[in-house]
Amino acid sequence: MRVVIFAREKRPESLAPESLSKIEGITEVLEVTGKDDIIAMADVLSGDELKWLENQLRSEPWIESLEVAIVKAERRK
Repeated sequence: MRVVIFAREKRPESLAPESLSKIEGITEVLEVTGKDDIIAMADVLSGDELKWLENQLRSEPWIESLEVAIVKAERRK
């Protein structure tokens, strides 16, 4: 199962992107402009792994808020 993580940092230029990139399952971390500071992609095998990932993300001291969405379909060129 592929998931997308939308996150806001507690303060600009924190260690959040580097910290998130070290969490098991996260495959990509992008620093972006807009409402959220970070968009990350992750691959999990089950609902239990997704719960574990969400718990890891919520325990990150650099993250102010986050939203996790499951990818329903993916299209690439």
